[in-house]
Amino acid sequence: MKNRAVITLAVVAAVVINVLVFADPFQWMGGQKEEKAGAALQYGTGVKVIPHSEQFTKLMAELKEESVEVTLQKLNADAMQFGLMGTMFHNDVDNIFPEAERIKIYARDINAVLANIRVLKAYEDLQKVDKKTAAALLSKHIRENLVSLRQTFQFPIGMIERGEHKGDTIAGSLIGRYDPNVLGHVPLDHPPTKIGRRYAILSYILIASLLELEEVRPAVEEVIAFAREEYELFCSLDVKEAPAFMSVLLTESLYNPSLLLTAARCDPTWNPEKRKLLDENNLVNCNVASWRTALPEHNVKNMLTIRYYVGITDAEFNEFFGK
Repeated sequence: MKNRAVITLAVVAAVVINVLVFADPFQWMGGQKEEKAGAALQYGTGVKVIPHSEQFTKLMAELKEESVEVTLQKLNADAMQFGLMGTMFHNDVDNIFPEAERIKIYARDINAVLANIRVLKAYEDLQKVDKKTAAALLSKHIRENLVSLRQTFQFPIGMIERGEHKGDTIAGSLIGRYDPNVLGHVPLDHPPTKIGRRYAILSYILIASLLELEEVRPAVEEVIAFAREEYELFCSLDVKEAPAFMSVLLTESLYNPSLLLTAARCDPTWNPEKRKLLDENNLVNCNVASWRTALPEHNVKNMLTIRYYVGITDAEFNEFFGK
């Protein structure tokens, strides 16, 4: 049996007005709910939320009444747009280009997915329905969001064709120009942002892998194909000419070898022999606290088992899926 790292995570989230605040999933290691429950959560903007405050209680009541369909739909509106979901504008953009640094960014995506209380709720809710229904729901949402991402992908392509991608000051304007609603939480009656859709797809494919939903594989294959297109565009550029543009292009993309290889676990028959060749230390098991753990009537012992890859390289990605 493979040696696997076991990490205990507990997650709590809270709302201030219409902004979903994510807890650091590693902040609650050890499951010390009572000790941590009164601690204020803080996002980079300085906004603080007290768990079990009025706003938090309102969110939990909302979640308890939410159907699985609504929960899945809201995942593309929940992304904190900067810092957590990969749209990280580095002061030294050169540092994101070596593969070792990119792998760190990919890990942040996984941590952010697991830090969202709605992702955990969706996972638990889908466990209660038959696999065919769960697969149909996830496939539907993956494809709906992927269609939009393919459309917005034409914008950076156009910038490159016009030579507008060069320089080192474009990072801040790139997403804003083709996704003007990128900042802040987006309500359901408002079109989701590009980053929100990206975040949702990463969440959907992780859930599909956890539930081993073979019928989601075609949709996952579509995600992988598009992620490769994004990465190929990134690799076609010269970092000396367009470092900021490339930084945004990469961190906004769906290309995340670790998550995409994790997604392949949706179908146990997907290259099982190649899977055996992967480094056993790259497969992590996590015991993650149920979203209901944040409710006063629930105990932290109610845990979910989460499994995913970390540290997957481009070479391992290509070996598994083929070039």
